[in-house]
Amino acid sequence: MPLHYCTRFLAYNFLLAGKKKFSYRKSCPQKKHLIILVFTGKQGYERSDNEIRVTVKVLAINCIINSIQLCPIVYFLPLSPTQVEPDETEKQQKISDVSLYSRHHDPLLRGSTYLLIGHFLRQILRVDHGVWVNQDLRMEELITILNSGLLDQSNIGVKYALSGLSECLVPILRSRDGASFLGELFENLFAITSNPYWLVKVSQSDLICKYFWIVLNSYLEVVDSFSKG
Repeated sequence: MPLHYCTRFLAYNFLLAGKKKFSYRKSCPQKKHLIILVFTGKQGYERSDNEIRVTVKVLAINCIINSIQLCPIVYFLPLSPTQVEPDETEKQQKISDVSLYSRHHDPLLRGSTYLLIGHFLRQILRVDHGVWVNQDLRMEELITILNSGLLDQSNIGVKYALSGLSECLVPILRSRDGASFLGELFENLFAITSNPYWLVKVSQSDLICKYFWIVLNSYLEVVDSFSKG
């Protein structure tokens, strides 16, 4: 499928290195010179900023956002189209590793990642009718990234996180497990009130005004369900 190819092309050539994180460990105390690579986690490497400029990475993420809007499952695709052995699958980097850029030092790149996650959550929950079906990635992990964006040290990051949240807030609330994320989301959302940057305040006000009654209704439904339970 051309869209799958284009998304992989963008992710591999501009964002991800296609490698998983490994650590060095001595395999034998008697042979100190013997060192092996040991797989340590599910996340992989990003492309170095010396290799790919940050502005180019931002453009690549924006292009992937457009791909996700058309076909959200591209987010779950392995970076390589080549089939691997079952025991090697967990070592294969996926396009979802673009979320690693939420920890990047550049606020615009972090912000673009927050926006990507917001668009993805909206589209995937719409396609799957509010039920999270993927077993390899939890919705909670992505919402945690958005929550961290609301607390970003940069006003640019906060503004983009608000934009990302505005994309997915209603689908999250209407999802099967959405109620469990209400507390922390709104605690961080209203904490932004103290932010001095006026564009952040405008984005926060727009979000609250746009979705206040939907949010209130969802909250009352949760309270009602607990009271009856």
